[in-house]
Amino acid sequence: MMLAPAPLFAATLVHATLIAAQVGPDPGLQGQALPDSEATVAALRAAQVRFERTRQRHLPWTWGFSGGRCDLIVGRFCYWDDDDSDEGWTPPEEPEDVALARHELLARLDSASVRLPGDRWIHGQRMRYMVEAARYHDAFWAVRECRAEPHWCDALAGYVLHTMGDFRGADSAFARALAAMPEAVRCEWTDLSVLLDGSLRGRYGNLGCAERDSLNALVWWLADPSYVIDGNERRTEHYARHVVNRLFDGSANPYGISWGRDNRELVLRYGWAIGWERERPRGAGLSTRPAVVGHHADGALRFVPPPAFVESPATIAPDGWELDPHVPRSRYAPRYAARFTPLRHRLVLFRRGDSAVAVAGFDLEESLAVSHPDRRRAQPTRAIGGLTVTRAPGDSGKTILHAYSSPRGVVSATVPRVAALVGIEIVDHADSSAGRARYWVDVPARTPDGFAVSEMLLLSSVDSLPATLAEAIPLARGSDRFASGEAIGIFWEVYGLAAGSAPEVRITVFDEGKGFFRRAAEWIGVAEDDRPAMRLGWEGSAGARDGLAPRAVSVRLPTDDTGRFRIRLEIEAEGQIAVSETEVVVRKQ
Repeated sequence: MMLAPAPLFAATLVHATLIAAQVGPDPGLQGQALPDSEATVAALRAAQVRFERTRQRHLPWTWGFSGGRCDLIVGRFCYWDDDDSDEGWTPPEEPEDVALARHELLARLDSASVRLPGDRWIHGQRMRYMVEAARYHDAFWAVRECRAEPHWCDALAGYVLHTMGDFRGADSAFARALAAMPEAVRCEWTDLSVLLDGSLRGRYGNLGCAERDSLNALVWWLADPSYVIDGNERRTEHYARHVVNRLFDGSANPYGISWGRDNRELVLRYGWAIGWERERPRGAGLSTRPAVVGHHADGALRFVPPPAFVESPATIAPDGWELDPHVPRSRYAPRYAARFTPLRHRLVLFRRGDSAVAVAGFDLEESLAVSHPDRRRAQPTRAIGGLTVTRAPGDSGKTILHAYSSPRGVVSATVPRVAALVGIEIVDHADSSAGRARYWVDVPARTPDGFAVSEMLLLSSVDSLPATLAEAIPLARGSDRFASGEAIGIFWEVYGLAAGSAPEVRITVFDEGKGFFRRAAEWIGVAEDDRPAMRLGWEGSAGARDGLAPRAVSVRLPTDDTGRFRIRLEIEAEGQIAVSETEVVVRKQ
């Protein structure tokens, strides 16, 4: 994603506002400077202007944007999405002159912070440039020296911890900052209207500050990119963006223009730039000073939920949350995952009284192969994955975490038989990749009472068929894809059987990938619908114990059969029939 002054405004604005923007005072950040400190602060502000001008002179060049598309215009700025380009943008190595100039500026800020420990502008700029230079640990220790207003020092601490990846620590620091803020400031920071879409934004705007708290909690509960990562990083990102706005407001910046409402909105929606370029105009320009183009991190996604999901989380369906729509209302790129994709998985539930055993097999490798076909795995897997079940904001719910040395795995947990939001996630730190599936699951409906058959668990191996669920769980398959001729292993449980009963079992496989002429013949009634590709059946002891009977079988289709198939399992006992169905895809080897 790229950001530049909109073509019609760039020339005059950059030229006319440069000096005023870079040397103007900032009453909101300077704090209560004593008379004998004013000269020190003024000198530091001038030094900061010189540094930003040095940076601008060394920015790399890019071709002019004039005549290009704007996906979004906010105030003076044009924002456009180039994530669909073949090559992402990577910041070039910083020139030595710029690094040296920043080092000198930081040395002056460090010295001044000792003499003026209560000046929040000085401490803010120290954190800004330390983080920019990736001196995170220096910033971590330096922020403790802040003696400005407590809420500002805590907000700076949250900003530093967030950039370090300590989202839990950042969450705590920002919570302290919000609690200590004046009410007007807290209401500004907790106002999420800029992130919301459609009718929800209108309804949200009619609420008072205190009335928004419950809706905010719901938004942040859903917006957290990964439940297996400690802390709510999308929430801490939002507050870190507020800190960035305060740091840039009234101070020199790489764009060389005054920081206004348009900048503040864009930062809250899309974050701050990871690098900049100077625009090389095509033809004659209206100003000798080039405009500056800012680049945002590739791979940023929409984690703030769509309005319908906030209004009713129960409407979140599998594959229903599009993380990468074109120009969403807001974006965020997790630092730990250059590739974040919908996770291919299979979630199967087994009834256990008032509880259920949830078994989720997943396949991050196959997921990335679909979303990033040109990707090549460069590192071995070093991943953490898990299953999370929560019903509402603040619900501690159920979270099961495991470490994995393979991008394919299984996670299982005993969960209450209640409707809840279920998340299946894996984060591969070695490969900088992540996948997730998150949707509402009606557990009671999927584990009915009485005589019933469970959902079918597909098995990754049929060398030794499992006799119990405990034996079947490690074999759970995370994908419904099979190679032609490969045996399809299936495990299920039957509930509500009388001891010693011998139910009839029927397995029918239907070819769902029929051609056009076959479907047309069925539609006009000259062909038999649902003609099975295979049918199996037997009758025998189910081995019921406490009303529960587990069973596993393997099915092998003819080697030349490929396409999508529906497997139908029927259990008949004492005049009752229970049915379970699933689909598989068979491909050529």
